[in-house]
Amino acid sequence: MTLNEDESILYVADRANNRIRQVDLPTMTVTTITDSESPSQDAGTLAWNESFPPESQRGIYFDEPFGIAFYTEPAKVGEDAKKLFPKRASVLLVSELRSHRLRRLVLVGDVSGSGQAGPASFMYAGSYNAVSGHVDELGPASMFHSPSGISVVPGTDGGVAFVADAGNHMIRRVEKELPKQLYISVKSNLHPNTFEDVDEYSFGNGNMAISHGYYSINGPPNNETSHAFGFVSYSDETHVLTMCAYPSLEYFVIFKGPIHVIISDVFHQVKGNVYISWKGTGPGDERAETFRLKDEGED
Repeated sequence: MTLNEDESILYVADRANNRIRQVDLPTMTVTTITDSESPSQDAGTLAWNESFPPESQRGIYFDEPFGIAFYTEPAKVGEDAKKLFPKRASVLLVSELRSHRLRRLVLVGDVSGSGQAGPASFMYAGSYNAVSGHVDELGPASMFHSPSGISVVPGTDGGVAFVADAGNHMIRRVEKELPKQLYISVKSNLHPNTFEDVDEYSFGNGNMAISHGYYSINGPPNNETSHAFGFVSYSDETHVLTMCAYPSLEYFVIFKGPIHVIISDVFHQVKGNVYISWKGTGPGDERAETFRLKDEGED
């Protein structure tokens, strides 16, 4: 259990029901924050709205939540967030006993990717595919065995926490992995007059009649960079996406058709790392591969 800042709300990890509950202490009203029967997260756009990292999870499922700690963090992300945006978001850090991971639950806010205001769940540390172990690393590169009690160090904005790693018989210090902004630029590489055979260039795309290019960028599940995809339908079409991504994670991409795709650290590649630059020239061109971001100071 944990209290909010003014001690008016008690948050409870309801382990057997796989839910997070809140108790309004003045009225003793109990409300369920996350429901294990909520619909699962669907694929969404990764457009950055400058409020929260994208691809949050509206259908939130916990597998035996155990430890729970309340803290606040800047409601905006990026450099100088504290100075420029003093408003703060209420957050719960929750340990999952059976999934061997820590989850960050943003309680309120216009969370991009969810379609509604919070809550939204993000990965904090531990195995994203519910595998136990013992690894000291950042984010999903770390591993726990049945993490239980948890506490956030005051004044760190959730950046440092201590966890009782029950299965490993250890007390672990956890640092939050900071995201990097990843830019994805997709342009059509099809000449305006190249539509003589529509079927040759067409990919299946639901309601769209013509689509000559396709792209998909995937991260692991239960993570704020789970999925981004799109279709390119016109010769002058351009897509620009900004998503938050983590050096500890591996990303998988698929590109098809006559499109030009650039994935990099910075917009227009003025300075920084270019991870992928691919140009397809025909309908049969395709590329599929994995990549990782470079961490600070890495060549």
